[in-house]
Amino acid sequence: MRVISGKAKGRKLKCPPGKAIRPTSDMVKESLFNIIGADIYNSRFLDLFSGTGSIGIEALSRGANICYFVEKVYNNIKYINDNIKLLDSTDNAKVLHMDVLDALYYFSKNDIKFDIIYIDPPYYKNLYVEPLNKISEYKLLDSYGYIIVEHHKNDILNDKYENLQKVRVRKYGETVLTFYKEAANEYSSVSREL
Repeated sequence: MRVISGKAKGRKLKCPPGKAIRPTSDMVKESLFNIIGADIYNSRFLDLFSGTGSIGIEALSRGANICYFVEKVYNNIKYINDNIKLLDSTDNAKVLHMDVLDALYYFSKNDIKFDIIYIDPPYYKNLYVEPLNKISEYKLLDSYGYIIVEHHKNDILNDKYENLQKVRVRKYGETVLTFYKEAANEYSSVSREL
C-alpha cells in the first residue's frame, strides 16, 4: 500500500498484518482520484471508516486543504497517525477516534461542512445507510459537494437516501464506487460528466 501521487508520492503506508483491514486497492484509488480530478485541490475532505487513512492521506498528498479521519477501532488510530507523518505537514489532518454517527453529529453541531466525503465501511453490513441519511439530514455537504461510497458489487445501494441522489457508478471487479450529491445542489464536475 502506497501513496500514488502528490507531495507524498511513492511513500509506503503502514497497515496491520492479516485481514483486519481491507485497504482500497491502488487501482481503485487511482481511478477514484482520476475521477475527482481538480475537485480535490483546496477541498475539505472527510474520510469515514478510515482504516489506515489511505484515502484521506492520498487526498492531502494531492492538495486537499484539510482532511478529517474518522475511525472507531482504537488499534487503527496508531496506523492513521503514523501514516499522516509521511506528509510534509500534519497541520491539515484531523483524526477523530469515534463512531461515524457520533462524528457526523459533531460536524453538524460545529457547522463543519465538506466538499468530498468518502465512505468505506466493512462490506456486506449496510453500514453506509445511516451515514448517508445523516449527512443529508445534517446538511454536511457544501454547495458543490458530493459523497463517494466504496462497497462490494453485491451491496446494492439505493438511488436516493433522504435528499441525496445517485449520480455516478463505477465498477472495478468486486469493488464499486457510487457517487451521491444533494438533489437541490448544483451539479459538481463529477456529475456534470454523466
